[in-house]
Amino acid sequence: MIHIYPEIDIKIKCNTCKQEFQPNSFHLTGVHVLGSGICPSCKSDELFKELPTSAGLLYPTIIRKSDAKRVDDIPFTNWFIDGLPIAYKNKTNSPVRIEKIVNQTKQKAKLLILNTIDHTYGHCVLNIFNLSYYKSKTDYHLLLLVQRDLLWLVPDGIDEIWVVDIPFSKGGHWFNFLATTVNEEFRKYEQAFLCRSFPQAPDNGFNIEEYSRVKPFPLDEWDKRLGTPTVTFIWRTDRFWKQVLPRWIDNRITRRLFPQLLTKIKSRIRFNWILKFSRNLRKKAPAVDFAVAGMDSRDMKLPDWIKDYRHSSHSDELARKLCQRYAESHLVIGCNGSSLVLPSCHAGAVMNIVPQDGWSVSTGSFFF
Repeated sequence: MIHIYPEIDIKIKCNTCKQEFQPNSFHLTGVHVLGSGICPSCKSDELFKELPTSAGLLYPTIIRKSDAKRVDDIPFTNWFIDGLPIAYKNKTNSPVRIEKIVNQTKQKAKLLILNTIDHTYGHCVLNIFNLSYYKSKTDYHLLLLVQRDLLWLVPDGIDEIWVVDIPFSKGGHWFNFLATTVNEEFRKYEQAFLCRSFPQAPDNGFNIEEYSRVKPFPLDEWDKRLGTPTVTFIWRTDRFWKQVLPRWIDNRITRRLFPQLLTKIKSRIRFNWILKFSRNLRKKAPAVDFAVAGMDSRDMKLPDWIKDYRHSSHSDELARKLCQRYAESHLVIGCNGSSLVLPSCHAGAVMNIVPQDGWSVSTGSFFF
């Protein structure tokens, strides 16, 4: 846990005089959670540093207030690091709707905050699983910040839940309203702490049934259930593991000139590949129970013998129904990313088809 009130228990290295100092301001702005302050030695620019929670554990980025430029020593960049200067430059004061669900009214002296807000669905899910550890800290009032589409996954026994109406697409933005609201809240307590949440919880550190309310596939019944081998394919219209059109057709220029046409053609080719795979699988295993799931408009039709779990928008009821399907599946197949996190917690086995440029993040898609 990280102490954030009345003092912030991190150090910032000044980029001017190289001295370390303790920040005096806390900012929970969305996915970016920072401490900030001015170096007391040289009194140069105010610096903002990512706190060691979630992705900030791996990428302790520092920017300066005057121009939002990075002044840390990290020798590379990525989506999270690049996202901080962009978020800072585009700070918004727009109000954020927050639904507060208070389950524990007994006043405690210490507040413990778990922030799961992110711009990626899978990252949010992985952060939520940290609750299994922090729920045991009964001396603290546990406050969970969660985006609305994942409220259904929150287990019982959380002291207080703030359901934050920030869509995943805006989870990386900088919301001043959210930062101010959080600061006002923790000042009601004698002390406040931030959960040092890990981007990937250990698979033996939580019970998925407490979250989804769905019992996972019983591995001891694998052979018994092979009379009807059950396979689910996670279809993603935005991702595939190989190039399906030659470069002279599908390149930066053609994608700019004909974006909708190329997307439609590639989706059709990829979808036909899945249909071909399902037919070949059925020849090898005639009793197979095959299904396709994933975010899709259902414009492309499936044959009657394939169960259709595709959906165009989220609903809590559908999310649990999908978990039930995963839990019935001997095997779930998909292509790298957030869509494999919950299947890997429920299915008998998962096959992750990794694109050539996706190996560095492939293990974050599922649990071992």
